[in-house]
Amino acid sequence: MRRDSHRILWAAAGLALVVALGCGGGTKVVNQQKTVLHGPDMINVTNVVRTSSRVEGTLPTGETVDLTAIDKKSFENLLATHGPIPVKTI
Repeated sequence: MRRDSHRILWAAAGLALVVALGCGGGTKVVNQQKTVLHGPDMINVTNVVRTSSRVEGTLPTGETVDLTAIDKKSFENLLATHGPIPVKTI
């Protein structure tokens, strides 16, 4: 009978260890429809009503230009006037 109690004790300890390893470490459930990954950050967008993006160029003068709806010819003219323009999406 003593031998059976040791087996039960070891089985319970093993089960507790497996559960502790499986549940520890800050496990978090993430819903893909409500989370945006931005670099290393996870941003919760549950209550966001509208999201949008834009493309911006920074001219050598420091002025920013919205390039979201610009056509190819206008962009080529901008490059011809100002030279290379750093572009970023926001």
